[in-house]
Amino acid sequence: MLDGTGSPAFLADVGITGSEITAVGRLTGAEAATVIDASGRHVMPGLIDCHVHGDALVFDPEVQLAALRQGVTTFVLGQDGLSFAPTSTPEAFAYATRYFAAVNGAHPGADGPLSVAELLAGYDGASALNTVYLLPHGTIRYDVMGAAERAASAGELAAMLARV
Repeated sequence: MLDGTGSPAFLADVGITGSEITAVGRLTGAEAATVIDASGRHVMPGLIDCHVHGDALVFDPEVQLAALRQGVTTFVLGQDGLSFAPTSTPEAFAYATRYFAAVNGAHPGADGPLSVAELLAGYDGASALNTVYLLPHGTIRYDVMGAAERAASAGELAAMLARV
């Protein structure tokens, strides 16, 4: 077992109930419906890809498998200030989709606009990967100001803060 703290590896059993780890240590005498013998292997916490442009790709089973094979279990989405939500207009959603097209593709289950709650609900159960979300400042700004290349007005700043 490598527990992620930097401590040396140690022998341990892992008890799982449902989808949660409920015990780690020497579980001598414990009974289980399923036993996986990981002798000679390392068991460790999943890795977090903290900069991935996977807002749409996270739905792709091949992308999920590629990440999991490398030990990545969590994607941090909303990178570089852009994602599909929060968008309150079709134009803002289309902007985010166009911006990501070459890297990320289109969102497979939505055509916008899309709230953060709707985006996150779409990830639940649709991917073998966990997702964490950063509020994308560029999407929020575009949703309020469109493509305007100027400083935000006081009213626009208030609207952006309200979205956050």
